[in-house]
Amino acid sequence: MSTTQNSHQDETLKRLGAPYTGYRLFLALGLLAILLVSLNDLLIGGRHPQAYLALSITYVLICAVNFLTFRYKPIHLQRQLFIYLIIDFIHLSCILYLSTGPNIAIVLLFMMLVLAAVMLLPANLAMIITLLSVIAVVYQQFFYSIFGPDNVAFIGTSSLITLVFIGTYGIARIGISRLNFAESVATTQRSAIFQLQQINQNIIEQLDTGFMVLDQQGIIISINLSAERLLQLSTEMLLRTKDLKHIDQELFDELRAQKSRAFKGSFTYKTENGELLNIHYRPIVTHQQTQQLTLFTIESMDKINQQVQRLKLASLGQLSASIAHEIRNPLSAISQANELLEEDLDEDLKSLTAMIDKQCKRINRTIEDTLNMSRQNQTVPEQIELYPWLRSFIREDLMDVQKHLRLTIEDKTQLHFDPHQLRLVLINLIRNAVRHGHQHVPNSRIDIKAYHVGDATFIDIIDQGAGVNNAQLQNLFEPFHSTSVNGTGLGLYLSKTFCEANHAHLNYVPQTQGACFRIECARMED
Repeated sequence: MSTTQNSHQDETLKRLGAPYTGYRLFLALGLLAILLVSLNDLLIGGRHPQAYLALSITYVLICAVNFLTFRYKPIHLQRQLFIYLIIDFIHLSCILYLSTGPNIAIVLLFMMLVLAAVMLLPANLAMIITLLSVIAVVYQQFFYSIFGPDNVAFIGTSSLITLVFIGTYGIARIGISRLNFAESVATTQRSAIFQLQQINQNIIEQLDTGFMVLDQQGIIISINLSAERLLQLSTEMLLRTKDLKHIDQELFDELRAQKSRAFKGSFTYKTENGELLNIHYRPIVTHQQTQQLTLFTIESMDKINQQVQRLKLASLGQLSASIAHEIRNPLSAISQANELLEEDLDEDLKSLTAMIDKQCKRINRTIEDTLNMSRQNQTVPEQIELYPWLRSFIREDLMDVQKHLRLTIEDKTQLHFDPHQLRLVLINLIRNAVRHGHQHVPNSRIDIKAYHVGDATFIDIIDQGAGVNNAQLQNLFEPFHSTSVNGTGLGLYLSKTFCEANHAHLNYVPQTQGACFRIECARMED
């Protein structure tokens, strides 16, 4: 038998045996009380009152000890119960011997003994108790029929008592079998439900989305680890109390205020450390609703924005394939036709073919930028040691403008970023800085600074140009928005998209002179 089955059997025996040990003690005290009250007119034990008194006192003491033992030393429960039933059988047999004649009350007590045996013991042990009870009662009938006037009725009475006891055993056994089957089914279902709850809880704990269930009073019914982390709820406090009002009064007031405005909906909540959360709430409807529960789904706005950016990358990736097919082929034909046309035109008209060639190259560059984005839409972040990486990057990709770059890097500055996407972002930002800076101050330097503050790593690209005015700032990172007549408007948009796909931020930082674009990324731990 498995450990689980043994444990379940012990629980059942403890649940059923406790009332029976209480019944035995109550019966023993009752019999003793009846004996003391009616010493002159004993219904049972009248042949030897003194012996019956001693038997009753002894039985009370034994039942009291058994009651305490079963309650406080619940080991080998089936063996204990079998011993108790044997003691009860001996006690009732002694009462039969000490009584003045056949007694229906004692027969009923034997029947209770049979019922208890069927409930508490296996079938073979219960049958032993039943047969012993039959023998004891039939022997009593046989003994008194020899010396009494009704000895002729002995056979009929004994047969009837035997049938009653065996019938009681059989009916009780059928009933107990059905109860055991029902309990087994209930236990199996309860175990399956518990297992399913554990599986669901494990799945929920693995999700980045936070889930929290509150009742009408603001008591936390259920909460997963992500919700604790996002809402910054103290685990120690949650162990002490489930009342959200005592854990975080401000959050409790905000949730209650939002629920009072609408039956269900969503809102933005700002935590103490400034993180924005999107919280969606809706009531939980069950078939047997005993109280109104509300489910809160909590997500980080940064996470949502990253998902949006990934969707944008995927959409633009599909768009790039369409652009390559639908635009590049006719564009090549236009470019070739323009080259052929240029050979037959006079010098005065070649400015028109030059204009066509310039615009074809601009369109082709837009296609290239979009295709580059499509090729890099799978983000694979790595730990990058910025000092050697940036120096190598500048030598390989920015050799033509290297003399205009000034690199300042703090020691042991690291970044967690996809190196290919970081390369594309920096190429775009640095070449933009060179172009705009040199337009304003020819041959001016571009400062590239890498440093860390707290748990964040920063890369600043600073030029000496005219900066970005307020009108341009609003749409600075929008796709196909460019401040240059030769720009495609995709560079800054793709750079910001790549940063957000790597859990980083690209921002414009106003300067007294020039422009500064800053990459901010969570710092890698050693």
